[in-house]
Amino acid sequence: MKPDPEVISACDRLDDFIRKCEHLDWLILTKRPERILDCLPPDWANGYANVWLGTTVGALSSLRRIPLLTSVPAKIRFVSAEPLLEARAAHQLPGGTQHGDL
Repeated sequence: MKPDPEVISACDRLDDFIRKCEHLDWLILTKRPERILDCLPPDWANGYANVWLGTTVGALSSLRRIPLLTSVPAKIRFVSAEPLLEARAAHQLPGGTQHGDL
């Protein structure tokens, strides 16, 4: 699916704003990490120091998003595990809890 030209324009304006506000940390969270590469600005390279890229993982079925996120070049990546709909999902996350159910 090709992005709407208005969405591209809005993303370009946001990219410019993020570059100008390098003193702020930007946490960009998505449920669709497979789309991140298509949305990155041309000068992204290995990422901006002030941008964190993340994905939401709240159930076992959404764990597939983690490898998609880790395949994207970024200085910092994160996983948002809320709402955590299945306690067992936490055990599957990198660095997840190792003892007892949540």
